[in-house]
Amino acid sequence: MKQTKKGFTLVELLVVIAILAILATVSVVGYTSFITRANLSNDQATIAMINRNLQAEFVTGKPESAGEALTALGGLGFTDEKLVPYSANYHYAYHLESNTFYLVDNNDTIVYPENASVDKSELWGLYHDDSSYIAGVNQYVALNPVTSHEKFVLAFAPGSYYFDLNQNYIAFHQPQGYQINISNGYVAQLEQIAGSTSYPASETVVSMQVVDGTAGKSWSDIIASAEVVSGEKVIKDKLFVCTNENKAFRPTAGTKESVRFQNCVFACGAVDDAIRFNSFTNLIIDGCTFLDSSASAIHIEYLYGKLTITNSKFIGCARGIHIGACAEGSLIQGNTFNITTTDNNDGYAIRLDATFHDIDDGKEDSYIHTPAQGAAIAIKDNNFEYCYAPIVLRKGFAEGQKYQLNTSDPEYKHLIECSNNTFGTIHSNEKVVYSKEMYNWDDVKAYFEGIIK
Repeated sequence: MKQTKKGFTLVELLVVIAILAILATVSVVGYTSFITRANLSNDQATIAMINRNLQAEFVTGKPESAGEALTALGGLGFTDEKLVPYSANYHYAYHLESNTFYLVDNNDTIVYPENASVDKSELWGLYHDDSSYIAGVNQYVALNPVTSHEKFVLAFAPGSYYFDLNQNYIAFHQPQGYQINISNGYVAQLEQIAGSTSYPASETVVSMQVVDGTAGKSWSDIIASAEVVSGEKVIKDKLFVCTNENKAFRPTAGTKESVRFQNCVFACGAVDDAIRFNSFTNLIIDGCTFLDSSASAIHIEYLYGKLTITNSKFIGCARGIHIGACAEGSLIQGNTFNITTTDNNDGYAIRLDATFHDIDDGKEDSYIHTPAQGAAIAIKDNNFEYCYAPIVLRKGFAEGQKYQLNTSDPEYKHLIECSNNTFGTIHSNEKVVYSKEMYNWDDVKAYFEGIIK
């Protein structure tokens, strides 16, 4: 007798599909719930770790301001991106009196540490951008510049706010219905918005004229209009802002002038190598602040004379000072470096290529390594707060284009003076690293490690 093969009926297939759909739904819900719990656990662990570090950093007291606490955390490795919770719609917030961080949930309730006795109105929110608003919190520490008037008004309810700018800047006037009190930063001098009021005067706030790279300003325009003092073009109290790489600040080749930048702020953010200080005779940078650069905060391919960088701050920068070539007698002193790149040689505070060049033949690329008596470049009294490596040496620095140097060469010992520096979190665990192979790198490394103090 012939048998007929029997398949699944339509009803049976529908039943199987329904069962699979139910199982998939349960799995997705379970997975989503697992991710939510894991993110919350990560955020709580981060808060606990932050609080342990803060208590250790301020053993005998507490910070004077919320901005000081955030600066200390940056030096301990808690960069801005690490202060964004994993959990959606959650926020980290800081209580100054107890020197403690808290986790605030999407219902604006303090959820960790548990059983918090502080009032939410006493907290300082962390301003990353306009999505940082926490209902019931009117104090914020700026981790980035506060620049969007329209988005701020949409995100933040009308009322009175206190902003610790934390050495960042604010670039709009008081909107109607708002009273924004600010400290510890810079106010961009912009045209008054109709119906708005000025910010209250404060000795911790500096009002600066904006030089906007996106408006097509060039170094030539800026230098041509600068005041001449004792033979130097002096540019001071300016806020340099650039958001378009095509409008970056770069000098015209052959600008052989001595230029001093004093009490200026450079905030070019994501623009790659937006500011290049090239082809000047002497360059002096004193008391300036460099904010959140995505490349080198100072990029120098060559100078005809000496480089002097003193009393300046590099805050949240991906890289610090890139020096291609400058004359002997250059100085880097009294600066603070907070460098966010922590996993490779680009996370330098100072990168040295060729340090000196021969200007007698008029060729910028004719590098030599024959310094006069005394250090060619002195690096002293700096605070390397946070970086991959304080100093990165390139091949051209210790192996000249005209001849090779070695540790038996007496001139070799005059390349760097490096003294009285302080070192915070150094991720390479080395004060000097070398970014390319070199025939005698072991000797070079040992020598420089011995003089970098």
